[in-house]
Amino acid sequence: MESRTKSQLERQWTRKQSIQMLRKTSLTAVSSIASTKGTSEKVFKVLVLLFCLVGFLFQSVTFFSYYYEYPTSVDTYIEKPHYTEMPGITFCNTNGINKTKFCSVYPEECHLASKSLCSKYPSYCKANKTLVPKNSSFSKIDEMTLEEFLEVGNKVELSFRKLSGFNDTDLKGPFIRAKTIEGYGRMGCYSWLTVVDTPDDPYMINRTSVIHEPVAKLTFDLSNDDQFIPGQKAGIYFSVHSPFVDDNPYENGHFFKTGRVYKMHISMEKEILLPEPYQTNCTNYTELWLNNNRTGPRIQEMCQHKCILDTDSKFLNCSSIFGLYPHNLRICSHEEIENNMEILLRYGYPCVQNCKDDCAKTKYLEVVKKQFISELTRNEEEYEHAKKLIKVEIYLKDSEVVTFRHRPRYLYVETFSTVGGFIGIWLGISLIQLTDFIETLARILKFIYESRKKSKFEAKIHRNFANN
Repeated sequence: MESRTKSQLERQWTRKQSIQMLRKTSLTAVSSIASTKGTSEKVFKVLVLLFCLVGFLFQSVTFFSYYYEYPTSVDTYIEKPHYTEMPGITFCNTNGINKTKFCSVYPEECHLASKSLCSKYPSYCKANKTLVPKNSSFSKIDEMTLEEFLEVGNKVELSFRKLSGFNDTDLKGPFIRAKTIEGYGRMGCYSWLTVVDTPDDPYMINRTSVIHEPVAKLTFDLSNDDQFIPGQKAGIYFSVHSPFVDDNPYENGHFFKTGRVYKMHISMEKEILLPEPYQTNCTNYTELWLNNNRTGPRIQEMCQHKCILDTDSKFLNCSSIFGLYPHNLRICSHEEIENNMEILLRYGYPCVQNCKDDCAKTKYLEVVKKQFISELTRNEEEYEHAKKLIKVEIYLKDSEVVTFRHRPRYLYVETFSTVGGFIGIWLGISLIQLTDFIETLARILKFIYESRKKSKFEAKIHRNFANN
């Protein structure tokens, strides 16, 4: 009984000493509760403190759940670079097949033109015995390979009258593009200033705001084109795009007609994204390209098309007509793609999904102005010659380049400040007070530990004395 009373007295004394220490702490809420004598008042203050703790924890959890979604903010910068990369250019002759060449190579696919046809399209029939393609020949065109096209196609090289601006650069092509995903309406196309699947850097040009001259001029002469389809308008499909992309101008470009001058004013917007774990979750394709010995795609779109090419070549040993990544394979027939679509999607789709957005990308904005060449000719003879021409002038706007740069929504210092603000609002605690409170708790724990240790030691001595 005596030992129990002594133990109770020790606990009361320990509790009293702990309360005394809490009263001295600079943490107002704790010292206020410890100093309060009335039970009801003390309970009220404890409830208020618990409410503030719950509010602080709720707001902190809400903030950190948002923080670990890794949100970003967008800053806008206006730049005036001295040098900028030239965009790539792709163009196709809408009249892909030369009628005379086709009928010479495939006479069984042609027949003599009817009088009604020649009467309706006199320019289509050059003589009384003009051979024209049969209707059945169009299916052959829609399955034409690059080798076959080289035999019967209207080659842009032959009608490429003038190229200036980057005379030391060569055209790439011809390569086949189609007007539909099934492969109908095939054309021979060429690209210029593109660096797809090459170790080369993009072409750079010095920007100047003094002389507003075109950075490139192209003149297409279609006077020798031999129309394959009667009544088809002569013209060029033309697109301006990233130098890291191979394009299909029929889908993404403009149709330029003969007898006109087209002035293309190009402006640029850049966007800088952040890699994983941020929401933009981009891939630095340039870094991958350098690490792979300057090989591979340098933009998301080409990464996706490389997946298509790799899947087609693995299972079909050919390439689909809508694939844009450079290759030397034959073009798959529409039936081959249709019959194997399930397996192509099963193996190709995951690869395409892994092609994330590129961390640095450039968007080219175009404004096309046109005028008739007849406005620039001086006499009828010049006009007769010029009406078969298409002139394209490319201007790079000398104004600023707008850059949208994504950055982390919260930096470490901002996170610290935000959480500190929550602590200040809900608990009214400063860093100094928090340090003092932690020190007080440490002293209380140390005091309790030493008191219990002392009690155990005294109890042991008492038992030993009693046994003796």
